[in-house]
Amino acid sequence: MITLLYTKNDYLAAEMAMKIQAIGSGQGQKFYTVPKHYGRNEEQVYMNLSKSDTVLLIAYDNHSIDEQTADELKYLESKNKKTVAIVPNDFTGLSDSKALDIYRYKRTDQFSLLNAIQEYLGHYKETKKQSDDSTNVFAAIMMLVVGLLLIAFIKDDSK
Repeated sequence: MITLLYTKNDYLAAEMAMKIQAIGSGQGQKFYTVPKHYGRNEEQVYMNLSKSDTVLLIAYDNHSIDEQTADELKYLESKNKKTVAIVPNDFTGLSDSKALDIYRYKRTDQFSLLNAIQEYLGHYKETKKQSDDSTNVFAAIMMLVVGLLLIAFIKDDSK
């Protein structure tokens, strides 16, 4: 299962996650987007996090990680789940961890965002040659690329 994680009150990242899930589900991939709303079922969230094969943390509007998302990342690390974070350059609060790969982009430069994704794809292809990793990782990244491209063409922060 591919898990999409975003920071609390980052509505654009939430929109990206929903679009990625919609596109990916249409391709037969299993997705779980971690809810951030009031009244969410914590037990259900952590049960789904433990089933994750691939975790993608997306941030766009926020400048730092919130407590809830930080706790989710700690839980994922305790379960030896690898997380890929694609966050703006000025994003703070992510801990140094072997379980977390961080790719940064310049918030106002959409091409910088695509370069961060492209950098990860290059890294993924190299590690894929060395080990037989889950094919869900590549599918998740491709869905992320599609989702981010959709957002990039819908919203232009430079105006």
